[in-house]
Amino acid sequence: MNEVETKNDRNSQVFAFRTPILVVAETLTALTCYKDGYIMVNKSFSKPKEVLLLGGGHSNLQVLHQLARIDPSLFNLTLISDVLCAPYSGMIPSYLAGVYSEAELHFDLQKICDRFSFKFIEDKVTFIDSLRNQIHTATGKIIGYDICSINLGILPTLIPATQGPQKDIIYLKPISKLIERWKQTSQLAGASANGLSFTVIGGGAGAFEVAIACRRKFRSLDNKIRMIAGKGGLLPEYNRTAQKYARQSLKDLNIDLLVGVRVEHIESTSLLLDDTRHLDKQICFVGTSAQAPEVFRHSGLPVSKDGFVTVDENLLVSGLKNIFAAGDCCFFLPRPLPKAGVFAVRQGPVLAANITALILNQSALTKYFPQSPFLTILVSGDNKAIAAYKNFVFQGRWAWRLKDYIDRKFMKRFQ
Repeated sequence: MNEVETKNDRNSQVFAFRTPILVVAETLTALTCYKDGYIMVNKSFSKPKEVLLLGGGHSNLQVLHQLARIDPSLFNLTLISDVLCAPYSGMIPSYLAGVYSEAELHFDLQKICDRFSFKFIEDKVTFIDSLRNQIHTATGKIIGYDICSINLGILPTLIPATQGPQKDIIYLKPISKLIERWKQTSQLAGASANGLSFTVIGGGAGAFEVAIACRRKFRSLDNKIRMIAGKGGLLPEYNRTAQKYARQSLKDLNIDLLVGVRVEHIESTSLLLDDTRHLDKQICFVGTSAQAPEVFRHSGLPVSKDGFVTVDENLLVSGLKNIFAAGDCCFFLPRPLPKAGVFAVRQGPVLAANITALILNQSALTKYFPQSPFLTILVSGDNKAIAAYKNFVFQGRWAWRLKDYIDRKFMKRFQ
């Protein structure tokens, strides 16, 4: 916590935070800035506000750090997450390939909360009662709030499969489960004398990077790897140059690519395609489209046609004045956004500013303006990546080094 001094005026006690204005001006817009470089907080409030963060995603992590700059007597903060350590999605492809360790990949939510004297609860949110300002958890807890922020991530859209245990079907979301299944797969591959067959289902950026990671991790050509990109083809959201680089990267790494077909059903030993063909399978990684957490529909919150909770330009849940949402779990009503971590990262400061405003009983909220266009970098080989910005696309080691720098810098801020 920053050093705090107290000053007096005629009507209230004022706290001065020894924090450079430039560091917090972006997020603490509701506070008064004085010439001496202090951020002043007027302490003319009643009981502390109860701030509840649901999920340890990229947006809520930034809220934790920004609210640590506020006088702690003004609020109590609790973070609820069903995982103790939250993975950073940007580093997943290189982690799978063995470049990063598990420690480098994760945020320890308990340690972060302890550092700022916030409360952490490891539990799953099952119901959000916006009428009573309460949430319910899987273990039976009922927790009240004055201000709530939802950053719960997304779930995979399941492909119909033969009933029974399907240990060889691995969905890319949620990431925490992917990591555990990847460890098991690595052990299985290491024990196999004849190699394994890997199928990556999906044609988007996540599926492409996992296919690349499979070859980087399981280098022997006895391990067969193929990617089924579906009707939209490979990287449908990217331009032709990026798609060309991606196809060449798959070819260079001996990864087969099937386009124009879709997996209709996953059977015990094969995949049924929509053209009636059957393909043999062993291990499947599934990177199909995302679906929203079920808690939104169960809670009666306003949702889009796909089930994602809807938010306005201030990231407030539609029709509500004290519940925010950010990241992949929400649908931004002013403009539909892709499911990409870059938006969650940029929503963090806005979310922190608006929660701060409610803590301070301020009426003016900060608007979120999605960045457009934005830089994307896809890992495409051994310390090699494809960088795309507007109509410009480049590939090389420098692109991977840039991604590595960006990811490590982000992790350093919060670890």
